[in-house]
Amino acid sequence: MIVLAFAAVALTGLAVALLVRGYGLPYAEVSARIRQIGSYGFGADAEAPAPLAGKKDERPLHDLAERIGDTAAGRLGGYEQMLRRQFVMAAMYKLQPRAFMGYQLLGALGIAALVFLAGSGSVFVRMLLALFAAAVAVSVPVLFVRMRGSARRRVVNRAVPDLIDMLVVTIEAGLGFAASLQAASVRMSGPLGDELLLTMQEQKMGAATRDALIHLQDRTGATNLRSFVRAVTQGESLGVSIGTIMRNLAKEMRIRRRQDAEERAQKAPVKMLFPLVFLMFPALGIVILGPAIIEILDKLGT
Repeated sequence: MIVLAFAAVALTGLAVALLVRGYGLPYAEVSARIRQIGSYGFGADAEAPAPLAGKKDERPLHDLAERIGDTAAGRLGGYEQMLRRQFVMAAMYKLQPRAFMGYQLLGALGIAALVFLAGSGSVFVRMLLALFAAAVAVSVPVLFVRMRGSARRRVVNRAVPDLIDMLVVTIEAGLGFAASLQAASVRMSGPLGDELLLTMQEQKMGAATRDALIHLQDRTGATNLRSFVRAVTQGESLGVSIGTIMRNLAKEMRIRRRQDAEERAQKAPVKMLFPLVFLMFPALGIVILGPAIIEILDKLGT
């Protein structure tokens, strides 16, 4: 039990360290690039690009992780695509899938070796514990990314009805769909507002509205947003008025939001059952039956 507790603490610390390092490294690269670009102007220092040139010597662990990730990506191509999609859904655009894979393998090997050397018992038992610890070390970071993506998807789903209401108001006021979407992207905040800003940037770079909306759907994976994109694209292809589509979709979203609230309310008693059984009922049993049991034991002892 002590070994498992130590392994759990070590795995948690390793996962946090990997995520912090994954966030910090891209910022360091950007700063180095900016310093190098600035050195090309007037008054440039000849030694200014030196930190960028020595980048590989300063980060041997990151370079090793990238090499390991490149080797693993050649054998696990589908896994790299899955990681890339999960990073996009979680808005972790700065994480590199191959470096992440390298850190996963390095962490798994390190934790497995630590558990094997610090464990007690036969070699077979220690090997099983090491394999289990390595599997947990590989799974925990991916689980964190998926949980963040799921939380972000829930926020986007809750914000889609507000987006549709805003589009209905602006379209009925006389704006076109593209102008209404632009106004909504400026006024909305949170994950959906960020994704709408990216969609507007794609349109400014020449992407069609249909393609930009499909990319928006793929980036988030939200069900309400998928219904919104499908309704808009089908309405444009069939020539239906966009105002009529938005009004009908707003009614549908309100009904769906009410159904989601009712579903969560019906799940609440089931979710409360486990804390009641494992936390509150034992405490109540001790408080209620404890004095009676003590008195019975005293009577039987005398």
